Amino acid sequence: MDLKLKNNESLRNKMENKQKVSNIIAKTLYWILFLSLIVYCISLLLPLIWLVLTSFKSTEEYVLDVFGLPKEFRWKNYLEVFEEFKLPYLKDGRRVLYGLVPMFFWSLVYTFSSNAFGLLLTVMCAYVLSSFDFRGKNFIFNVGIVVMTIPLVGTGLTSMILKKNLGIHDNMLLFILTGPSTAFSGFHFMILYGAFKGVSRTYREAVYIDGGGNYVAFFRIVLPMIMPTVTALFIMCIAGAWLDYNTFLIWLPSYPNIGVGIFSFESQATKLGVSAPVVMASFVVVIIPTIIIYILSQNVILSKFTIGGLKG
Repeated sequence: MDLKLKNNESLRNKMENKQKVSNIIAKTLYWILFLSLIVYCISLLLPLIWLVLTSFKSTEEYVLDVFGLPKEFRWKNYLEVFEEFKLPYLKDGRRVLYGLVPMFFWSLVYTFSSNAFGLLLTVMCAYVLSSFDFRGKNFIFNVGIVVMTIPLVGTGLTSMILKKNLGIHDNMLLFILTGPSTAFSGFHFMILYGAFKGVSRTYREAVYIDGGGNYVAFFRIVLPMIMPTVTALFIMCIAGAWLDYNTFLIWLPSYPNIGVGIFSFESQATKLGVSAPVVMASFVVVIIPTIIIYILSQNVILSKFTIGGLKG
């Protein structure tokens, strides 16, 4: 009996020691991961902090000490941005001088309208394919997956010829309606498809019983449930499209946005006689709208809807 007690106690001690070792390993991995993420976050913030501080320096301070703190905050740099940010541009064969405000306007028009239209198509397509059963559903879904996954390389020339013949090239409205907007926008479609799959069909059935149709079920019941997901995707689209200059250089050459402007302003800074701190100030001005949008939409993105009303 004593031998059994000793064996049980020994076994218990071994299990406790193993548990302690496991806890120590788990805590060590936790702190390693935590510190790694902290270092990574700091590495992302340092360039932004350096950019903002440099934008307040004078030219002499920047030349003498690139990474030093500004001795006096020079707010005049931001005024010079609005004064010097005027770049020549060709429109309909004429030389036009564009300033910061028109470039901001075209960026706002393209960023919000193209992303809103494209995301709306994606939301509706994902809702139909995830919520209804009909003939050809799997075929449409598979075609969309193929379109998303297979890169169409080397179609730039043919796309340019086609868009010019159809009058889409250098036309903001037609380009928004036919360009990047698609019902199968890759990553966004898959996320929305999964989000709609997670919404119970019982909600739609309750709407039908009360006399509502598909539009009522979609716009008043299902869509509000996944609105945080839609909002998060919309913010991601805005962040990617705000400084998009390739689209405007190639497809919309008569509508220079802020991405084209900041690219040209930085490359021609020496020719224009603009100092590096003023260029840094222009970068700060450009990223302010995206920061404001994120701050205003943060509560919506992080919110959680309380869904109820089902009876078992």
